[in-house]
Amino acid sequence: MVKELKMEKARYRLEVEIGKSPSLSDEEVWWELRHKALELRDEWRLENRRAFANIWSDMVFGISLFILLYFNQTKVALLKFTGYKLLNNISDTGKALLIILITDIFLGYHSESGWQTLIEIIVEHYGFQVDQSTITIFICLVPVIIDACVKLWLFKFLPRLSPKVANIFRELKRH
Repeated sequence: MVKELKMEKARYRLEVEIGKSPSLSDEEVWWELRHKALELRDEWRLENRRAFANIWSDMVFGISLFILLYFNQTKVALLKFTGYKLLNNISDTGKALLIILITDIFLGYHSESGWQTLIEIIVEHYGFQVDQSTITIFICLVPVIIDACVKLWLFKFLPRLSPKVANIFRELKRH
């Protein structure tokens, strides 16, 4: 808030220097800055209330989802069964394409801006200031770790689940 007040004072001085605003006495400048400080305080309080409301609403959503899933286990089992049936009915080439598509969307070279946007949205949702250096470090580490885990799964555990899909990936690795 102090930074914004200093900017406002500097803006006023610049406007006086270029003749855009009339010169005010020190007391009048003080009253103008006080008015601006009250505006900034109200904006800050509103942002804090919004962030607090977001935290509570997300917690209520998470608890409600957990309760719904816990008390409707038969429906969850039916949903899982349907998902397994859908995945099993896809051809091996389709499964390989789906794996490649998903990993490229989330872990490909072009996904950096997507990760950055997603993190900025989440950070702003909870009322924190966006720090670009922290986001950059996160983007440098997390997708690489996820990519390593996916590759481990692809080459160590996938051949047990679906040998044909593993063969497709071995063929892709050669090219």
